[in-house]
Amino acid sequence: MGRKLNKDAKKKSPGISKTKLKKKEAILVFPKIEGDEEEKKKLSHRQKQRLVKRKAKKQSSRKNKKQKLETSLTNGTPAKKKQKSAQPIEQDDDDEEESDYEQQSNEDDGSFADSEDNDSVVDNDADDDSFVESEEVSFPGKGKKQQEGDDSDDEGSIVSGGDDGMESYDEMEGDNEDGEAKKLFDSDDDADSDDGNLKKDSDDSDSESSGWSEAEREADELEGRKRTTAEAKEQGQEEIPSLAEVDEEIKNNPNVKGSLARVNAVLFVLEDFRNRRSGNRQRTEYLEILKSDLSMCFSYNKYLLEKFMELFSLPELMEFLEANESERPVTIRTNTIKVRRKQLNDSLNNRGVNVEAIPWSKVGLVVYGVPSNVPLGATPDYLAGHYMLQGASSLLPVMALAPKENEFILDMCAAPGGKATHIASMMKNSGVLYCNDVNPNRVKALTANIHRMGVTNTIITVMDGRKLVNKLGSSVDRVLLDAPCTGTGIISKDERVKLSKGELDVRRCSHLQVELLLAAIDAVKVDSETGGYIVYSTCSVLVEENEQVINSVLKKRHVKLVPTGLVNIGTKGLTKFKTQRFHQSLELMQRIYPHKNNMDGFCVAKLKKLSNKKMSEGKPVVENK
Repeated sequence: MGRKLNKDAKKKSPGISKTKLKKKEAILVFPKIEGDEEEKKKLSHRQKQRLVKRKAKKQSSRKNKKQKLETSLTNGTPAKKKQKSAQPIEQDDDDEEESDYEQQSNEDDGSFADSEDNDSVVDNDADDDSFVESEEVSFPGKGKKQQEGDDSDDEGSIVSGGDDGMESYDEMEGDNEDGEAKKLFDSDDDADSDDGNLKKDSDDSDSESSGWSEAEREADELEGRKRTTAEAKEQGQEEIPSLAEVDEEIKNNPNVKGSLARVNAVLFVLEDFRNRRSGNRQRTEYLEILKSDLSMCFSYNKYLLEKFMELFSLPELMEFLEANESERPVTIRTNTIKVRRKQLNDSLNNRGVNVEAIPWSKVGLVVYGVPSNVPLGATPDYLAGHYMLQGASSLLPVMALAPKENEFILDMCAAPGGKATHIASMMKNSGVLYCNDVNPNRVKALTANIHRMGVTNTIITVMDGRKLVNKLGSSVDRVLLDAPCTGTGIISKDERVKLSKGELDVRRCSHLQVELLLAAIDAVKVDSETGGYIVYSTCSVLVEENEQVINSVLKKRHVKLVPTGLVNIGTKGLTKFKTQRFHQSLELMQRIYPHKNNMDGFCVAKLKKLSNKKMSEGKPVVENK
């Protein structure tokens, strides 16, 4: 027995499936036509389909034009002006789906007139009612007029509409250039119309063109957002929440993994902000979100993060923050007063310590491997004073100072004695070395290292460096000022800097550094035969503690910047930062970064004293006796 047929059930219309229908409905974007019910009925389904096709053609032409422009820019040749010629549209699967969809819609709506010939064509189907396609189009008050001509879709052709008329995008461009009459349309197979119909239908097109342009603009914005979302998903990114939501999440439910993913998403957007941003969100909002997430992931306070974001680009900022999470290589300095570097190298290798010479230093060694049973700070060589545990970047200020034998040299902030003993070894225990520090507890470590390293030409003082010039006067040949700072360059050694240093600490250090540097300049002899130099260094990378300090001193003392002699080490100093402009000679300053040089962050500047005159904004006012 066969299956019983339900006569009451509705027959399924042939054509497009439900899945394809949903896809087509998602693609088709129709504008809202404001007005009463009669105005809404003006656009037939056929007209809507034609508008969608024209919009697709317009987008295709835009894409081709953009590709031609990019090609011309790449080849270095000017882009040619697009010619106004109709290009045939190849029919693909989408067009077949559109035709099926149109057939289904037409069967639901009833018969309509659309034929190439004047004769009517009747199609009978077993399941559907017959419909008649004709090219005769009726206009109110005009009667019927037969259209002649072949099936064409040129830009110059005028196609007639039903009760209303609309202008195609390509035809509107032709009207603006040639000054021709406005073109109307109804279907793909229409021909020319008379002047009366043209005039009447153009009134309706003027009233509705604004609605269509708004709809097209909305569709373009929607397509751009979808494209941005798709690109973000390809990169593994998700929609970035608002700043308030991010702060709320960090406060109530902190998640390092989620914050790191959001950091990558924000960096991806900021790489091409104009095309990848979401809606009308501002760049400042993305930067604040990035700051909040980085603060939570790397445990920095927002003030330091803001300073680092001002100093580095975003990719370099990430490198800097990640470099601070890893330790720097262990380095030692050979004490040439007691031993040569080659002898120390052989001795440590015999104990199982793997060391190699630093190529840019005559006394530095890098430690690559230490046996578990060999404490590097308690070996017989260390206790004998053959080497000092010292960072590689702390060798640079003494190398820039370049002390000579039989000179009078001052180390204003000498504790715990790494740089002071380095100076003494370069002086070969000749001349006089003044080692000063304001902290009595640190002076104990300074004294112990001086005795262990075998230094004998040193005088240790405990007093404020700003008052030291009252005791010494202008009597020394060279001065080394390793000024106290916030330590933003040695975060890998002291992670307390991340949260403990703020704006007030930076201001205090900057003010103290200026006063100490002025005192150091006043302590140097102008007529020194071999010297007259001052080396200023900090273990901070902030501009407020380096370039700003030097720039301020250049306005108050008669000095100039000279090359440090550190060739191929670090980067140049900054001559402009944000809205500030510094002296051009600050390029001679050397900056050392952890992520670039694999050393602690340092800044080194070398000054030459020209006279004892004190300056006021570059003008001499008082001569220092």
